[in-house]
Amino acid sequence: TCTGVAALPVQAAGVQVMTQNQYIGTDILALVDTDDFNAAAIDALEVRAASLPKERVVALAKLISRRMPELVGLEEAYAFSCIDDDPNDHLGCQDDAIAGAFTDQLADTLAALGGSYRAAATIRNLDLTVPIFFKQKLLYVTLVDRDVVLARKDVGTSVIPFKNYCVYPSPTSDGCNFAFVASTTLTVGGQAVDV
Repeated sequence: TCTGVAALPVQAAGVQVMTQNQYIGTDILALVDTDDFNAAAIDALEVRAASLPKERVVALAKLISRRMPELVGLEEAYAFSCIDDDPNDHLGCQDDAIAGAFTDQLADTLAALGGSYRAAATIRNLDLTVPIFFKQKLLYVTLVDRDVVLARKDVGTSVIPFKNYCVYPSPTSDGCNFAFVASTTLTVGGQAVDV
């Protein structure tokens, strides 16, 4: 993927840049190569929840705050969300085993930075909603993978128009994705789902 942002004005001393891979906290590639997608998805959510994604991004934000670079490149700024038919029974999305998986790493990072940075450019690499069965409940789990350029609030920026040069422009982002897209068919709840 490529995202681009130009920092204006560039100071004579240069522009300090930092990159961080925020890490998803689980192995989603294992979901594609399994005979039981549902069990693998539940396992992935439990592992992500146990990896404490919110706490990890707060710690990463502290690293940014110590250096205060003009620009920060975030990779794997995931957002996981969940919808079930009764959010008040604590047996679905709110179940303690998986509830911690449902975070927005970009929103949590920006909140931890206390308004000192903003998202200057974003590219969506993956935006996927899948149904899973968890403790006899049907849940709809959405995951969004983004790469983001953060700009310090005192740094003027403008998005570089990569879309004009992309083989596969992203309709919902500030950049483009690769020209090749992987696809597969998963069996979820006995039904085929194209991903």
